[in-house]
Amino acid sequence: MDRPYVEIVFEGSPEGVKALVGDLVRELGRDTEYVYLSREVGIEGTSRIHRFLAKAHVATDHVHLLVPAEHFPVFRAAPLGDLKIIAAHEVIEKHFDFSFECYNRDHAAVIKKIFSDLPEGVALEGFSPRELEDESAKGAELYSPTHDYEFTGKGTAKGPVRGLLALKKAAQDEPLIDVGEVRIVLGKDLLDGDA
Repeated sequence: MDRPYVEIVFEGSPEGVKALVGDLVRELGRDTEYVYLSREVGIEGTSRIHRFLAKAHVATDHVHLLVPAEHFPVFRAAPLGDLKIIAAHEVIEKHFDFSFECYNRDHAAVIKKIFSDLPEGVALEGFSPRELEDESAKGAELYSPTHDYEFTGKGTAKGPVRGLLALKKAAQDEPLIDVGEVRIVLGKDLLDGDA
């Protein structure tokens, strides 16, 4: 099941946000393992607010935190100290792009396993791997643009945050897979109407 998430943008230090999460452990319990500091896990936003905050980043630190939607009220009500919540939005989509080019059957087997044993809820879009074999090129591969075996592909992985991060980690562990950042698309402004 795709658990709904909220991205909260804090003005303040990453250490301050980590301390806030630590302070909320009693209230959130084990669910703190589902709270992600975007910078640490390679998640980036694609919306206007992300572009605006990136340009304004010169003046102050902005820390992006992904939290399960049901915990947003806990963060909102918490004593923030030196932190300030400057934005909060529903996360409506999460995805990352990947590609690979492989000329070795052993690596190809690993890549096939990574993209066939997907975490729960994760789906691949636009994924059409291509496998070619050319026996006439056997033995000429070392300094040649031709290879007797070629396995290539690209696509986009979409799904729940936890599953995407698990798939991203598995893909990054295979050196022949080029993995992009997890991108989030934001929806409704949850601070709309706040003074």
